[in-house]
Amino acid sequence: MHHFRIATFIPFVLLTLGCSSLRKTSIKKVDKELSIVENKMRTLPNISFIQYKHVYNEGANYEVRDTMSMFHSFDTSNKILPKFQVQSTSSKSIFIFNGTDFFSLQNDKKTYTNISDPKKAFANSAYLFRQSWANILSILPTVINSKVVIKKGKDTLIDNKVFYAVNFFYPTKKFNPLSGLTDLETDTIKWNYELIINKSTHLPTQFNMYIQTKSIKTPNYIKVTFNNINTHPDFPNERSWFFSTYAKDYTIYSGNEKRVPLITIGKSFPEWNLPLFDPHSNNISNILISSSQYKGDIVLYAFWIKNCGYSQDALPYFGKIQKDFGGGKFRLISINCEDSKDQIDFFYKKLSPNYPMLYNGKILSEKLGIYGYPIFVLVDKNNTVVKVYEGLDYEKIAHSIQETLAIE
Repeated sequence: MHHFRIATFIPFVLLTLGCSSLRKTSIKKVDKELSIVENKMRTLPNISFIQYKHVYNEGANYEVRDTMSMFHSFDTSNKILPKFQVQSTSSKSIFIFNGTDFFSLQNDKKTYTNISDPKKAFANSAYLFRQSWANILSILPTVINSKVVIKKGKDTLIDNKVFYAVNFFYPTKKFNPLSGLTDLETDTIKWNYELIINKSTHLPTQFNMYIQTKSIKTPNYIKVTFNNINTHPDFPNERSWFFSTYAKDYTIYSGNEKRVPLITIGKSFPEWNLPLFDPHSNNISNILISSSQYKGDIVLYAFWIKNCGYSQDALPYFGKIQKDFGGGKFRLISINCEDSKDQIDFFYKKLSPNYPMLYNGKILSEKLGIYGYPIFVLVDKNNTVVKVYEGLDYEKIAHSIQETLAIE
């Protein structure tokens, strides 16, 4: 849910450009090669490399390139999901997961964020772990052993060197960062993965993901290369894994000392007055609407931002929720918390929303204790919070709406 901005990037060399296929191999050969890679990766308790990442999402009007120095330490005895520690550094940011806590350090503002729940750490740092070295290890057992996964392998020539490329996808599901499989979104055709392997070391050199959707011709993608791989790196100083080591230099707590807890069931939803996005208005005039206009209604507030993959996944469901339950006393209200009118215009044209799309919601979201996205808050006709959902779970949200409507 939470998003990280990493502005540092150096020229990204896409390894697969200009490559040519040499020969295809059988499924048995693919599984054998992948097993060798997995076994080789599991012999490396510590590894470091330079990671280049290129993210492109046409559907969200989003593109970023960044470079990080990565250090991974694994408990290789865990055959499914390795217990691991990660340090990722760039000129502007440091991300550290020490096996229990996750924290990020922003060098420009000397701020930090700390999460002490491993599951929430993964959820709030999907950008860091998606297409990561650790994610490859978590995916490989399923790819190798599943009869459902579609896969093919071939030798491929890159810069006059022979590599082995494996393409695979699960027909109805996608691989989440370190957390197994989930169903595809309604607009998604498939998530296709490409693992490029160095034939001499049997280690990954690149891991790509292409997302094919019904509404966009060009697949969205995340492309990651692993360069300067060191299989026997020096282990970072033990104290570098704990935030207390950095507390003196990072005295500002990302505003966390002023944060209020996330609003809970039984609380009254605060009054608000926000601008309604209208594609026909200019950048000066705003159409303001307020909570008083929905007095006596059952409302699902959907908080989102542009630069969040989970928000992008959730957006297509906003209209479905309004269509399924609207027409009476129910209303979904979308609230963007940080993006400009021009950025919201992109989504308005894409979604043609059948619900109010509001913006400038940052102050309201902070008042509610919302700092990760998307968040859904359901209130009844008395303006009392009935449910709060961190992330989209359509079935649970739909059930809560039905129950609340039945009471009315």
